[in-house]
Amino acid sequence: MKSKFLTVLVLFFTISLFVLVKPAKADHGNSLIFAAHNDQILFNLQPAPRVVNGTSYVPVRSFSSHLGFKVEWEEPTRKVILTKGNKVIVLDTVKKQLINGSSTVSFSYININNSLLVPYRQISEAFGYEVTYLQKGPIARVSDTNVVFTLEQLYEKNKIQIEAYRKAHTPPPPSKPPAPAAAKRAFLTFDDGPNKHTAGILDFLKTNNLKATFFVLKPSVDGNPTLIKRMFNEGHTIACHGVTHDKYKFYSSPAAAVGEMRSCFDSVKKITGGSPSNVIRTPYGSKPYMTEAFRTAMNQAGYKMWDWNVDSMDWNHNNAAKTSSYTNEQINAVVKTGAAPLILLHDRADTVAILKSITANLKNKGYTSVPITASIQPYNFWNKYVLK
Repeated sequence: MKSKFLTVLVLFFTISLFVLVKPAKADHGNSLIFAAHNDQILFNLQPAPRVVNGTSYVPVRSFSSHLGFKVEWEEPTRKVILTKGNKVIVLDTVKKQLINGSSTVSFSYININNSLLVPYRQISEAFGYEVTYLQKGPIARVSDTNVVFTLEQLYEKNKIQIEAYRKAHTPPPPSKPPAPAAAKRAFLTFDDGPNKHTAGILDFLKTNNLKATFFVLKPSVDGNPTLIKRMFNEGHTIACHGVTHDKYKFYSSPAAAVGEMRSCFDSVKKITGGSPSNVIRTPYGSKPYMTEAFRTAMNQAGYKMWDWNVDSMDWNHNNAAKTSSYTNEQINAVVKTGAAPLILLHDRADTVAILKSITANLKNKGYTSVPITASIQPYNFWNKYVLK
């Protein structure tokens, strides 16, 4: 009956201690150590003994059971009482003191899976055991007079079991979390600017870390050099849309069309001082006006012609909510085909409101906007392919 009562006390101690007393923080980057008593390595201690910050710890309950210590938990004072024969050691978990007769020293403890681990040397030496260490293993041995093997012999005798135990009790290194999937690309494009609405568009893009392509007109370029410089400095592609945006003038001849693009790029280069892109979008798109002769002239001039696969129709709807809904429907349809959305917008007063809606939709689908560059195969109405 007394033995059963003691078992209940020990169990209560193990559970209660960690509910009522905050333990020292354990270093989980610790290493195993093998506790031995005389000529026996104690492979059955649970949790496994370990070294934390240079101190060896053993589980108080199973270690005490092996060495014949009686373990009691004193509830009012939160003390652990270890007894063997006439020897009594008190562990004060509140003051973190080890009391050995008239001697009091500090001690620390750690919690592993709700089990108390205490300093191996302090407890053992308090009960009169000699403590020795061997780097191999490593092994920490408590001994009295009943020793036959040297520590080296003890290691050699148990070497295979030591390595098997180490393998079983060493957790695998934490697996690296999978790298986040790279965002798929979409293309936000803006025609006919820059103008008084462009700064707000650039602010939105900057805040949301998005890049875009601006198909600009020469008169607007010449009239807004600050905006052109900002586009360039913030990493957007400045592409050209021509000069007149007049189908009768632009498409009067292949030479006239090429001339408008060249004039537009000259203005961009003059303002930015950098090498302009060779990306273009022709007024009203490439069909039906860009006949073979026009396309050949543009190719020979080195220009890359781009159209779109999502048309916001913002100029026609003239309403942010309606434009957003219409554009998102098209985006969803394009995404279902596996293609990248290539979205036509204009620099308008309601564009930022539209962008808030469609970029949220793109983000939810794993897309982010990137600029069109010369290295990407041009997508246009004469060269429709699955743009990725």
